[in-house]
Amino acid sequence: MSLIHNERAKLSATFLNNIAVAVIGSGLIAPFFVALYGLGNLTPDQIRFFGLAAPGWVLMGVGLHLVGRAVLGGLKE
Repeated sequence: MSLIHNERAKLSATFLNNIAVAVIGSGLIAPFFVALYGLGNLTPDQIRFFGLAAPGWVLMGVGLHLVGRAVLGGLKE
């Protein structure tokens, strides 16, 4: 029974970690490349907004990753 519990916990932790990567990618990396390569018609206010919002996206991604690690803390022997 503990083997099933452990595998479900690992699957949940992997899911949370993947969501964390997606949050960081969509909230930080994508706007950075849009601004860097001029792929959109961004105003200076929009660029400033992305710069100010980026730490929030990173913190959200790190938080999700830490929740995934906490899920792994419930593994049974």
